[in-house]
Amino acid sequence: MAARVPIVSPWLARQLNCTAFNPAWSRAATLLYQQNQPQELSLSPSTRVFFEAHGQLERARYGQIVPSAKDNFTLYDLGAGYIYGHTGAAYSFAAKGQTREIGANTARLRRLKTRRLNGRALNFMGLQSGHRHYYHFLMDYLPYLLTVLQDFAWQNEPLTLVVRPDLSPMQERLFAYLCEFYPKLNLLKLANNNRLEAVHIWQLNYDNPCEFRRPASKEKAELLRKTVLAAFEVSPCSEPWRKLYISRADARIRNLLNEAEFLPQLKSRGFEIIRAAELSIKAQLKLFDEARLVVAPHGAGLTNMLFTQNGGAVIELFPGDYVQSAFAWLATVKEHQYTPILGERSQAHQHFTLSDKAQGDLLAACDTLLEHI
Repeated sequence: MAARVPIVSPWLARQLNCTAFNPAWSRAATLLYQQNQPQELSLSPSTRVFFEAHGQLERARYGQIVPSAKDNFTLYDLGAGYIYGHTGAAYSFAAKGQTREIGANTARLRRLKTRRLNGRALNFMGLQSGHRHYYHFLMDYLPYLLTVLQDFAWQNEPLTLVVRPDLSPMQERLFAYLCEFYPKLNLLKLANNNRLEAVHIWQLNYDNPCEFRRPASKEKAELLRKTVLAAFEVSPCSEPWRKLYISRADARIRNLLNEAEFLPQLKSRGFEIIRAAELSIKAQLKLFDEARLVVAPHGAGLTNMLFTQNGGAVIELFPGDYVQSAFAWLATVKEHQYTPILGERSQAHQHFTLSDKAQGDLLAACDTLLEHI
């Protein structure tokens, strides 16, 4: 119903901050920065064969297993406008519309109190639902912000980074570091019941044909790694040596129910059994920087692969009916040897098991990799 308000009553939509999307908004904006870099990275043939055979969900969405990424994004100055606190959407006065389509996160009716900024505001609100998600924050949004801060000549005047008020502890620490590193950068937390009116609203937009191909390049992955490690004062080790098994036993979904059957064999090979939720972010970063072989069920904990040093190895364990290639791509970007292991079909909450054969394949893969990395 809310999505129809801009069509039925544009006046009411403006009063309740649910304004129409203008697909031509960029014509009324100023292009400040553009990056369009072809990428030579691609999933290995053997990895593509596995996901073509088992990645039905991904093939249904994209028609194929997308082999590579695009590293394209733009930064626009919309001129004067609003950033809505309840949805994170930006509204351009010149374009008389929002800069993204109205969907589940942007079709919300609410009166908002106006805050004003006589300067430049970079909209980094993200979606109302999911902006704290560890994987999506690091992979989908942060690489482009860091690239702009590093490459674009903006530091002659103050820039206000507009974010949501309920940041995760990791996000709080990271933004504080960025504001310290870039003295002209300020942070503004925009409450759900506020909207920010600014003289110049900056909008990041990025084009990648597949959500599982992020970060798009080795350069962006390294920029992410170096920035986050510096924010948490973690110094890279001289040579990785740890072997880690990342357990999801305390997760709500996708527990590997029979991992106790093969953990003794992993421990005998020198693996440490890790539950990421029990560790601080800094401790996780340090562990993964020191890791040369990581074994884990598919899940957000594998995001920490980003903080490993290049040239290691990863073994990813999948439920038989939930297979997607996000971490296979990250392993490619990190120049890791990548081995997928297919488990049984999932049960309630995507919990799953490994058959005896799959457990044997896992242990054989560990032995082979430990000989060569």
